[in-house]
Amino acid sequence: MRERGNELGKRIVGIVAICACVIMGGSNNAGARQDYEHEFPSGQCALTGTGAESLTPLPNHAPSIGNVKALTLFIDFPDVRDTAGVQVRHDEFFPQTQNWYKSASFGKMVYENNPVLRYFTMPQSFRSYGVARGSAEATYARLIRDLISVADKDVNFAGYDIYNVIATPNAGAEQNTVLSVTWQMEPFVTADGPAFRNTSFVYNHQDVDGNTANRYRVLVHENGHTLGLPDLYPYADEPDQVGHWDVMSSDWGANNDMLAWHKWKLGWLENTQVDCVTSPGATNHSLVPVARPGGSKIAVVKVSDSRAMTVEARDLSGNDEGQCGQGVLISWVDTTVASGSRPISVHNANPGSSLKCDKPSMSWENNRRFVEAPLKVGQSFQAPESGAVVEVSAQNSDGSYQVKITRS
Repeated sequence: MRERGNELGKRIVGIVAICACVIMGGSNNAGARQDYEHEFPSGQCALTGTGAESLTPLPNHAPSIGNVKALTLFIDFPDVRDTAGVQVRHDEFFPQTQNWYKSASFGKMVYENNPVLRYFTMPQSFRSYGVARGSAEATYARLIRDLISVADKDVNFAGYDIYNVIATPNAGAEQNTVLSVTWQMEPFVTADGPAFRNTSFVYNHQDVDGNTANRYRVLVHENGHTLGLPDLYPYADEPDQVGHWDVMSSDWGANNDMLAWHKWKLGWLENTQVDCVTSPGATNHSLVPVARPGGSKIAVVKVSDSRAMTVEARDLSGNDEGQCGQGVLISWVDTTVASGSRPISVHNANPGSSLKCDKPSMSWENNRRFVEAPLKVGQSFQAPESGAVVEVSAQNSDGSYQVKITRS
């Protein structure tokens, strides 16, 4: 079994962020609905391809703009009964998950959480289901069918974008073994109509160095799959190439945001906030850090229809409050690569950094290597593949960075 970051388990991309509406239990919504039109990525730098990072809209995923409805259910088993109470388990994830998505999307996504505040005891023992890292779809289909059988008389399952199935934390494996997974399947038949197309399963705690405040982040990651985002860490036993710069790479410990590419993909950035660099010559860019609203967010240096170099600014604001390094981050995107096969790689501008970062999970090797990956003011990077030189000349008083990109 592997810790997340060298995970061999299969994940399938699915719908949007986390919410839950129910017949039982009150709603817990993160603000009133605001109407935003989903502006899909367009222009010369909107890469195409059949891989996980293609900007082509995917079918059957949850919306990432406006209200996203999720049904959150809690389960235990005859051989592993809950001992702490459902409210305690619920409060590990909400409203933190809602607040995370509100901040990451700049308020464009409203995450509705309407939980059923009780545990449904599954008809079979936990051991009999054979849940393990990398379990096949049939295992989870059986769990869903059994959950429907015990809860259908009490819960209206129809009409949700995301389904969260959260198990009692004492079911499963050791704390550092990750079982959580998201599946996209054909809808299941319930008394209320089709349901459970996109389902995130969460099991034990993910504590780091005694920190319990950020347990919710595994649900942020899993619901990211329901939005259509891939795993950025490698499934094979290979070095991670993103570190803590995206929650789809690292969801343990300290808080972090998403790469600008993912925010563009989800419609949280407008096309006018993307600087597309395709022609030879020098261009100047004022990049506002990804976690802050407004301004230009990303410069995309197109190499081919399926590959690009991206340039973005990161600081310690918003969901990036848990970072230690800051500056101008350079990444490579390949839209022919599958989830779990490193579709995005971050350039490490300061691989020999001695910066001490004592925040939870940042001492781990994969994260520590990339703590100071961004370019600092006065640094530059020459990328032979893209024929571009990136120079960081200044940081403005508003926190944005002045970047010069020269293509040959």
